[in-house]
Amino acid sequence: MSVVSGAVTGIEIEPRPREDGCIDLRTGGAAIGGSLVYRGWQGHCYAYESLGISTAERHEATGVPAQSGFKIERTIAINRPQAELFQFWQNLENLPNVMSHIQSVTVQPGDGTQSHWIADGAFGRTVEWDAEIINIREGEVIAWRSLPDSQVDTAGSVHFESLPNDRGTTMRISMKYNPPAGKLGASIASLFGDGLEQKLDEDLRRLKQHLEAGEIATTDGQPHGPA
Repeated sequence: MSVVSGAVTGIEIEPRPREDGCIDLRTGGAAIGGSLVYRGWQGHCYAYESLGISTAERHEATGVPAQSGFKIERTIAINRPQAELFQFWQNLENLPNVMSHIQSVTVQPGDGTQSHWIADGAFGRTVEWDAEIINIREGEVIAWRSLPDSQVDTAGSVHFESLPNDRGTTMRISMKYNPPAGKLGASIASLFGDGLEQKLDEDLRRLKQHLEAGEIATTDGQPHGPA
């Protein structure tokens, strides 16, 4: 990926079964132009580890069951300090400003780790889910997953790494989704399937443009993270 251009790259994750029943995730080394690569993604052991998610304490509440769903990964370079990008993502209520398919995010009362999401679906429908932050390392990573009984099962993370010579920050977004069956599942699949490719590209480019221009004002609040 060119640091100068900040081009968005897709990374293909190829699942390989192992004798112990886990999945060996091997990452393709080449950038895939401007298109998002995603495929059916199975995994348990290293799967959540690759998202920066630890399920040791709350294993029963895992957002996406093993051997289901698909994974999306995107990387972009933004010419802003690492701490600033982390602060932006830490407050979920900033995200509808740049994520076109997200209508609203409401942080729930309490410790600020749980939130309610409303997103655009197909045919004028909306999709809603509740999420919780399950891993946060100051300035480095925010990881989340959906709560039980949500309309969509999702888990993911955002990793931040400073580039040398004050050239900004690399931001890597990993997301896993498992739409349910039936008509609602079809609506959710349309949101998180083929249509997400273009939306995510546009949203990340918009985020890069606005943050580098200082056009998006972040709001102060308790630590949160995305869903």
